[in-house]
Amino acid sequence: MSTSVRSKRVGAGRVIFGVLSAVVFSAMAMVLAGCSGGETTGGGGGGGGLVLGSNEAWTDGDNGFIFRSNGQFVLIYRGEGNTWYGAVVGTWSASGNRVTIVAGGESRLATYSISGDELTFTSPGFGEGVLTRTSVNVEIEDITPPARSTQLTENVWTHGSITSNTDRAVWYQFNVVSGRTYWVSWDDAYSGPETGTLDIEITVVYSDGTIIFADDDWESTPPSFTASRSGTVSIRVTPLGSDDYGTFGVMYTTTDPRGNIGGDRQLVLGANEAWVATEEGMTIGFIFKSNGDLVQIMYMGEYEYNGWYGYVAGWWSTSGNTITLAIDQAGEIMTGTYRVSGNTVTITIEGDPITFTRTGNIRYTDIGDLMKSPDNGETQLNKIFSQTQSSLFKKPSPQKKSVLPGKLSFSK
Repeated sequence: MSTSVRSKRVGAGRVIFGVLSAVVFSAMAMVLAGCSGGETTGGGGGGGGLVLGSNEAWTDGDNGFIFRSNGQFVLIYRGEGNTWYGAVVGTWSASGNRVTIVAGGESRLATYSISGDELTFTSPGFGEGVLTRTSVNVEIEDITPPARSTQLTENVWTHGSITSNTDRAVWYQFNVVSGRTYWVSWDDAYSGPETGTLDIEITVVYSDGTIIFADDDWESTPPSFTASRSGTVSIRVTPLGSDDYGTFGVMYTTTDPRGNIGGDRQLVLGANEAWVATEEGMTIGFIFKSNGDLVQIMYMGEYEYNGWYGYVAGWWSTSGNTITLAIDQAGEIMTGTYRVSGNTVTITIEGDPITFTRTGNIRYTDIGDLMKSPDNGETQLNKIFSQTQSSLFKKPSPQKKSVLPGKLSFSK
C-alpha cells in the first residue's frame, strides 16, 4: 500500500498525498488501537476515547491523526507556523479495546490506553510511543470526485494532457468489486513506458472522497489496492509541478502484472523457516512465500535492535533453473540461476553466487510499515536494510523497469 500525507507548505499551492512519513506511519501502525472503556461499534467510527472535539487531534508535535465520528480516518501534518494540513486516507472502527483502520486496501490493528490527554501505544518493531491531545488549526483536503468522468477500460491505456488551456486536474473512473485487487499504472516522464512528457501525481479515491492511495512514481510493479467496497473508484491526475504541462497515460488491470509469480516448491519452507546466509558480516535471509511474496530478513544484534527483522520486499518466480527476484523499494528485477542441494540453495546473479542454508526457529518483527517510508533512511534499521538490498548481489541487474515475458504489456 502507498497511503500517506505529504506536506503542504504555504505558497506551494497544493497538497501532495503520497507515502506516509516514517513518523506518521510508525505512529499509525502502533495506534491502531481499541478504545479504553470497552466501546463497541458496528460499521465504522465509535470509540469515544479516540474521537476528540473540533479543532483537536492526537499529535507528536509535527504529525498526527484524527478519528472522525463518521468513521473517517484523517492524517495530518504540521506546515509552517501553526497551520496543519491533512486528508481523509481511510476508515476506522472500534470494538472493545481494539480499533481497525483500513487504508489503501490494507487493514491494521493495535492496542492502546488513554490517560488524561495522552494516548499511549505499543507495537512490535516500533516500541512504545505517546501522542498528546492537541489543539490544531487544520485544513483538511476533502477530495470530491465528479459524478461523471472519463471511464477507463481494463488493460487499455487512456491518454490525456494538461495544457495552459485545461484544468489542472483530470479525472478518470472505473468500477470495482469488494475484495478484488486492482493495479493502477501511469505513463509519464518517469514511470511506466515513460512516453508521457509530464511528471504527474495520481490520487485514487472512492466516490465519497476517501483516499485509497496517492503517488507520483512507481518502479518494477505499479501500486495496487484491494477494494474494501463495491462501486466507483476515481483517479485524479495532477501535475507534480504547479506550472508544468504535458501528456500522460493511465490504465488499470485486475491481472497481476508480475505474471506467474512463485514457482519451485522446494524453495517454500515450513513455518518459522528461512534460507539464511552470512555475507560480509551480515546475517541475511529470504522467505519464499507460496503466493509469490519475497520476504527479506536480517538479524540485528546492535544499535537499539536485537533479533530478526523483515518484511515483504518484493516477489519471486522460477522457470526451470532460472530465478527472478524483484525488490520493489530498490526498483530492481534480478534474474539468475539457482540450485537446491539438501538443506542449501545457491543463487547466482550475474556470476555472483550466494549459498543460503535452511534455518529453523526464525521469528521476525515485521517492519513493512517502516520500509514504506519515502524518506528511506529516517532510522538506522531502514538504512541498513536499504544498503543490504543494493549490495546483496555485487552486480545488480541494470533493468530498473523491465517487463518480463508474459507481464502486462505497455504497448498502446
